[in-house]
Amino acid sequence: MDADGKANVEDKKFKITGLGKIKSAELCPFTQKVAAMLGAGLPILQCLEALIDQTEHESFKKVLGVIHSNIEGGENFSKALQLFPDIFSQLYISMIEAGEMSGSLAEIKGRLACYLEAAADLKRKVKSAMMYPIIVIIIATIITGILVVFVVPVFGKMFDSFGEALPFPTQILLNISNFIRDHFLVLGGGAVAFVYGFKKVIKSESGSMFIAKHSLHAPPFGVLITKIAMARVCRTFASLIQSGLPILKAIDIVGQTSGNKFVAKGMSVVKDDIKAGRTLTDSMRSTELFPPMLLHMLGTGEKTGKVDEMLAKVADFYEKEVESTLDGLSSMIEPLLMLLVGTVIGGIAICMFLPIFQMGAVVAK
Repeated sequence: MDADGKANVEDKKFKITGLGKIKSAELCPFTQKVAAMLGAGLPILQCLEALIDQTEHESFKKVLGVIHSNIEGGENFSKALQLFPDIFSQLYISMIEAGEMSGSLAEIKGRLACYLEAAADLKRKVKSAMMYPIIVIIIATIITGILVVFVVPVFGKMFDSFGEALPFPTQILLNISNFIRDHFLVLGGGAVAFVYGFKKVIKSESGSMFIAKHSLHAPPFGVLITKIAMARVCRTFASLIQSGLPILKAIDIVGQTSGNKFVAKGMSVVKDDIKAGRTLTDSMRSTELFPPMLLHMLGTGEKTGKVDEMLAKVADFYEKEVESTLDGLSSMIEPLLMLLVGTVIGGIAICMFLPIFQMGAVVAK
């Protein structure tokens, strides 16, 4: 920042330090409040002053202070937001810019608030549905590890005093336990190396593209991932078109916010096709990425001049489909998890008690 407390786009250091972590969840209430105040006729500077006083998140309050200083110094709202690209996405900034150019910033802010709320709701539903199986798997893994590493060896020492050959399942379990205990550092190092290598692969261009492409068709979650991507594409596209953004710029942003690199690549193909003079529907059909229902609705929208309305309806449809698919997967995964956990932990328990069942015969000898 300069001596007057004003930041500029070149002030890279300020964007990196002193802000802490600001969650995207802060944006939704902020956008809703700004939309309401702009709709009531307040200028943007007064809106920001009110929000700076109301905001409890210290880092976000600092961000709003910098934005306020820049607008006060003569910059427009969208330009000031560009100082914080990690907080305000290209979609967010582009919609604000479109609102400023059209003189309908309050309306665009309201539309943006609705978009963020719908996106957050979709994300919340997916997280909520995935939380249960993840917790069950983590707890089951911890319990299994404790049993194999700490409990099984205690039983093993007790079995050694029997002086008899152990049942085959029990011996296999003891061998696994001994192997893990004897090579714990090697196995731990191998696990860390695997995780590190996997992260490097998925961050590489070819690796991330491969995963993005095949995740759309991989059972059992491929259908869900596809529907989530389609919901995001349609919701974002509808919001951008309604805000008055040029179609080519909207396509760029849609690709970035789809959450899937393969879909983003498909949108870049769509952009090139539209530049060559093809219709949006034909361009999207040529990628073989988008479902027939979406293409049919989009084609109808192009013919009637209501592309944004059709895309919004398709987004509603896919968001409901995501919810329905999540319910179906949850009802399928829960019994499978219970069966898996019961089989693993129950199997360990049976292996441990098999020699005890035979102990009577051993003592009789």
